[in-house]
Amino acid sequence: MLPGPDYIYECNVCGQLLVRGSISSGNTLGQRTYSDGKTIAPMLINFPTFTKCSKCGSFLWIKELKLVKTDKNSSWFSPSNDIKEQTERIEFLNIDDCIEVLGSGAVRTNEEEFLIRRELWWLYNDRARRNEPIFNSYKDEKIYTENRKRLLNIIDLTKAKNIIMAAEINRNTGNFDKCRELLNSKELLLYTWAVDKILAECDKGNKHLVQLNEEPLRNKTYDDSNGSSGEKDSFLEYLFPDYRYRLKQMKLFRIIKNIIGVFQKTY
Repeated sequence: MLPGPDYIYECNVCGQLLVRGSISSGNTLGQRTYSDGKTIAPMLINFPTFTKCSKCGSFLWIKELKLVKTDKNSSWFSPSNDIKEQTERIEFLNIDDCIEVLGSGAVRTNEEEFLIRRELWWLYNDRARRNEPIFNSYKDEKIYTENRKRLLNIIDLTKAKNIIMAAEINRNTGNFDKCRELLNSKELLLYTWAVDKILAECDKGNKHLVQLNEEPLRNKTYDDSNGSSGEKDSFLEYLFPDYRYRLKQMKLFRIIKNIIGVFQKTY
């Protein structure tokens, strides 16, 4: 993994300078992929797409902030003195931050709400990933349960990865039949690697979060030398090593089908 430049933004409420890092290239060595859709890859770091201003506390979408400067002489791995003295690092929200944002009216659309609630779900599940209890109190359990329920109500099921996520939430609540029904979707032909593993957990009657890749996925290298640091599509590029091969097979099948169609019309 190679660090990319630092991007300096301006808070659109108080003017505080905020810096977000990037990577210029990375790989999937040591990657872990979980049934809730979260992927953790130490050599392919993600950076926040939303945050809370460290000065005024405002909730901010990074894409809506003014980009003040791209500093190629500074990175999250080795920040320059100017960066350390004049800016604050953009951080991921924690559980309390997510709860605060959801109750503040700052979320404007279902898509924005989905992203925050998915982050909240993942943050609670991170405790299980660390082999800790998910709930520290009854309040925790109530927030977690209500958040999952709301996620199911607003999730966009026209996207294949969201179908898997909805199936996982149903498995977590013990609704194994609904989980199987969702995973039977025609939209998931490219996702059999994950689908089969989640179905196997249904057959066991297991409601808990599981790691999908028992062995580390084969190393794949990604070049992000243009400096973009957007969220990666964990359910395609990283979750399925044979994704591109399967896609090529489908394209080849369509080409052959079209050629046969042309010959049938001609002769």
